Amino acid sequence: MADKVEFSKRVGQKIEAFFKDFPVKKFNRGEELVAAGAEPGGVMYLKNGYVRQVSISQDGMELTLHLFRPGAFFPLLWAVANLPNRYQFEAVGSCEVAVAPKERVVDWIKGDPQLLFELNKKLLSGLAGLLIRIEGLALYNSHQRVVATLMLLVKHMGKKRSPGVAIRQKLTHKELAAWSGLTRETTSLEMEKLRQLGLVEYSRREIYIPNLADLKKCLPGG
Repeated sequence: MADKVEFSKRVGQKIEAFFKDFPVKKFNRGEELVAAGAEPGGVMYLKNGYVRQVSISQDGMELTLHLFRPGAFFPLLWAVANLPNRYQFEAVGSCEVAVAPKERVVDWIKGDPQLLFELNKKLLSGLAGLLIRIEGLALYNSHQRVVATLMLLVKHMGKKRSPGVAIRQKLTHKELAAWSGLTRETTSLEMEKLRQLGLVEYSRREIYIPNLADLKKCLPGG
């Protein structure tokens, strides 16, 4: 699993200062920030909460591609690479975003070499994580896919709670399935197996992993 790359404190302050002058929008759990195929209203800076980027097949199956955390801004494929937006961006829980015009953001990035370098570094780290996920989707069985999904969510959303770690978000089995590339039914069966093995505990409010090392042993090389 690729390590998280964070913006430096200085660049993080620059980003926050840039977006503070733009209007803020609030979204509740499950609300669309941008619909698949729609033109985004601007570049969104995530002030708090989490947002998932989703690909939706013609038959309605969802695959979660990425999770944005506070401090991220998106969609950059649309803003910087000038590609049409193919993805849905959805609030995982309640969240707030500041929305800036595309042209203003692109000019700002071009004019700040330190920001551009750190943004490229962060994007490459995200690409490394995506490649690992693609390998998992292609090579793992359903049990390993669910475990890999839980490990990924711990990396991005986990909070230490002795002796284990908690993912303190309301995540349905349908949402976990979208991360794992599985059906909801298969995901539910695998989560129940993990629960019976004592590797996870879950409720409507959170998923708790008593021992992260034990869960990791379910993966190849774990």
